[in-house]
Parts: sequence; C-alpha cells; structure tokens
Amino acid sequence: MIYISHPYTGNEKQNIEDAENIAVELAKKNPDILFINPIATMKHNGIAGRNYKAIIKNCLELLGHCDGIILTGDWQNSKGCMCEYGYAKAKGLFIFESVEKFNQR
Repeated sequence: MIYISHPYTGNEKQNIEDAENIAVELAKKNPDILFINPIATMKHNGIAGRNYKAIIKNCLELLGHCDGIILTGDWQNSKGCMCEYGYAKAKGLFIFESVEKFNQR
C-alpha cells in the first residue's frame, strides 16, 4: 500500500485534480499495488469542518498503515507534505521523492 503525498492548499481545485490524475496513472501501471490518495480520502473531513491539524493527524495515521510514500508536486514547499515526509522517514517507510523515482524502483 503506497501513500501519494501531494500539496493541497494554495490551489485546491488544481491540486485535487493533479493528485487524482497521479493516482489513476499509478494504478493503471501498477495493478498489483493499492495506492492511497489522501486528498480524496480526507475530503469528508474538510466538508465536516475539521481543522487542518486534525486532518493532518488523520493523514499520518493512514500513512502509518502504508508501506511507502510517493512525494509529488511541489512537495518540498508544502507544510503537509513535509510532515508526511518526516513521519515516513521516522517510521522507516519506503520513500520515493517523485513518481519517476517510484517508477525506477
């Protein structure tokens, strides 16, 4: 199970679309792997009015059940992606700093 980390805030509409497209392409190329798109998975939390800290906490809990993470988009400049990166590193998960690096595995 691989977690797809992608920025959300800033340009939410475009980021939702980009994360979804990345997840679809990865799923097409890797039918034996379950990819988790937390932007789509956590949508209900935003609608329910949960705050950013609570949503990040839920994302990290979900990430903790994954085998690895793929960091996508401008992840280095995203507070949430950097939290996910640090968490994955601390947990010893497989870390891929781009889709290209994942594809080269």
